[in-house]
Amino acid sequence: MTKQALKRLLNSNLEVKLYNGCFNVVTAKAEFSRYSWELRVEVTNQALAWQCGDKSEVSLWLWQGSSGVRVDLPAELNELVEQMKKAGQMTDEAALELSRSNARLFEEAMTELGMR
Repeated sequence: MTKQALKRLLNSNLEVKLYNGCFNVVTAKAEFSRYSWELRVEVTNQALAWQCGDKSEVSLWLWQGSSGVRVDLPAELNELVEQMKKAGQMTDEAALELSRSNARLFEEAMTELGMR
């Protein structure tokens, strides 16, 4: 990883998205003309672990177009990873509400399918 790529990644905006209704993925990207670096951190609140397991993966990807390869994480990104984990952590109240909603939707789906 070049110093310029590292600098851009450290200064990039963080994007937080909810996946599968149960865990957040925080992404930082550094884009260049023909390739991009993408740092992804998965964060699960324990109230939602029943639904999707404990997602806590950290991965760094080098992309060229639609082809990507996973790359070892340099130590210089450890502080950014910790910031990303904090940004992606749901409050306990929000996680419990989402867990209740997901359980209710699951029950409704099982009833519709005649399995309850």
